[in-house]
Amino acid sequence: MGKYIMKNDTDISKRVMMADDENKFNLRRILSFVYGQKNRIKKRMISDCSKYLTDVEYTMANALANYVVGPKNKVYGVKAVRKIKKAKYKCENCNENDIRCLEVHHLEGKTVKKFKYLCANCHKLIQWKERKQKDR
Repeated sequence: MGKYIMKNDTDISKRVMMADDENKFNLRRILSFVYGQKNRIKKRMISDCSKYLTDVEYTMANALANYVVGPKNKVYGVKAVRKIKKAKYKCENCNENDIRCLEVHHLEGKTVKKFKYLCANCHKLIQWKERKQKDR
């Protein structure tokens, strides 16, 4: 599949029409999760509809799902997913957009639900500066 940019629900509906009947509902949920307002999804849906997703969409859906239904749910949850979407899947420092190297950074420790979406390099640099300040 080629690259898709979902601008609104009509774009999502066009993509859903390509799926077979048994996968239309799940595909709509996944695309709405990645591009729209849905903030929860079941991981099983992603694997069921993988043939209708681009590689990037598949990766994004799995990464986001880990924050709300996977082991990271208690630490991150829906607020992290909203932050990722608000950042438009780009590093908030350098605008890196390769989803494979983007991470969620806690601004005030593991229990506070304030996040920044960063590439691995920016994340490591910030963590290094924070540790250095803490040691002083």
